[in-house]
Amino acid sequence: MTERRAVSPYGAMLTGPTELAVDVPSCNGDPVVDELVEDDEQVSIRVVATMVVSGASPSCSDALPVTLEEPLGERTLIDLVSGETLTVVEPITEPDAPQTERRPVTPVDVGLASPTELSVTIPSCGGNPVVDELEEDDEQVRIRIVTTVADSGDDCLDGLGIVLDDPLDGRTVIDLVSGETLTVALFPDVGSDSESCVESRIEFDEEPLGQDTVDEAVEEFAANDDFLADVTFDDERIIYQGEVVGKVVVSSTSEGGYIVTRAQWCYPDDY
Repeated sequence: MTERRAVSPYGAMLTGPTELAVDVPSCNGDPVVDELVEDDEQVSIRVVATMVVSGASPSCSDALPVTLEEPLGERTLIDLVSGETLTVVEPITEPDAPQTERRPVTPVDVGLASPTELSVTIPSCGGNPVVDELEEDDEQVRIRIVTTVADSGDDCLDGLGIVLDDPLDGRTVIDLVSGETLTVALFPDVGSDSESCVESRIEFDEEPLGQDTVDEAVEEFAANDDFLADVTFDDERIIYQGEVVGKVVVSSTSEGGYIVTRAQWCYPDDY
């Protein structure tokens, strides 16, 4: 035997900002909202359904869709039958896949794989980077790279080789995306394949004041090596008998001075 009466829902699920699916303890009991009251702090609901008179717990439950006038937000859901607060849960959703876009990027690092080839590290992961623009003249090599990047950030990097028409020699490499000059590691395999090449990365326990000019900073650094004392420097390039054999990287200090923080060079065969 059944009767139609007010019941206390188990709870509810938020299916949209103003949509609830109320879990009613009836089995095909045709539940309806008998009363719905909303204010700024709570939503009060009274549900009526057809129930078995015996009082035994039903073997299933009904989902009753309820539309609110305003989004539930932080308001509580109150059952008017029992006076208790009903638990409202949100559906578990899979995280959205990262969105990707194809756009120009600034390289992370640039090395010289050979006199006419740049080895470029790209901030993308399997992004299929390509050289979108390559311009060369006697003083500069200008590059623009396009790749596919994820909005969530990439957990690996891509490599890209760029073949030049002429040896890089002492030319600077310009990133056309940022407009910045890129520092090129002239000898990326220092310490492995090339025994005649050395790399020096200078670390300081405390930042020194530095020298007043770039030239003075280079001279101070070169004075510590017999070979460097015999070479000339031109725009941070190390030149020996008319050939570029290395490069120094000069950085500015917080006090406005200049210091050498990195240097790379190869000893010529006749040295």
